[in-house]
Amino acid sequence: MEESILVSKIKEQEMEIQKLSFCNKALSTMYDSVRGIKHDFFNFVQALNGYVQLDDMEGVRNMMLSVIGECKKINVAEFMYQEAIQNPAICNIIYHKFYLAKEKHVKMNIDITTNLQESSKNIYALCRILSILLDNAIEAASESEEKIVNFQLFSEYGIKRKVIIIENSYHNKEVDLVRIFEKGYSSKSCNLNEHGIGLWNVKQTLSQNNHLKLSTTKGKMFQQRLEIDC
Repeated sequence: MEESILVSKIKEQEMEIQKLSFCNKALSTMYDSVRGIKHDFFNFVQALNGYVQLDDMEGVRNMMLSVIGECKKINVAEFMYQEAIQNPAICNIIYHKFYLAKEKHVKMNIDITTNLQESSKNIYALCRILSILLDNAIEAASESEEKIVNFQLFSEYGIKRKVIIIENSYHNKEVDLVRIFEKGYSSKSCNLNEHGIGLWNVKQTLSQNNHLKLSTTKGKMFQQRLEIDC
């Protein structure tokens, strides 16, 4: 009995360490973003003053929209931290993929209306699938004209189920929804040794976890819907 209590306490401590680690990463990134805006503030004022002197209101408007856009990026990061922290592993993945998308000039929209605190069944499998799906979505979006990824996490009322929907813009409308899960298959023309494994791994992971179900559709957006039975 004492051993069981000790194991439980160790797990709680490990979870707290994960939370603190994530907090440090989140705060560090947001702090760097704020420092960047503060560093550029003088240049912003000088540029804004130039538009004002020329009575160029369109220039003033465009400059203000650019600054507001930068501020919103910081707010989104903070939103993710507050809403998803109840599962630090998942939160960490979303956080880092958000900034990966930013680096690839992809706009990642995030809508979280529930948490994954109850989804304790094989969290590693869920993390693995989520990472692959987000990586694929960001890569495909980066090669499209729109460059958009939408991420949703919500609960289905009346059912003990959480749902994750990942949508992305894409240019290859001929992609085969069946073959993409085959080992070695890739819609890319480059070296197949570097592609065609991710979704095959997803398929294998799903086959070992009955509480996870994935459906794939394509239309204006390429969509992956992952259902998680709690």
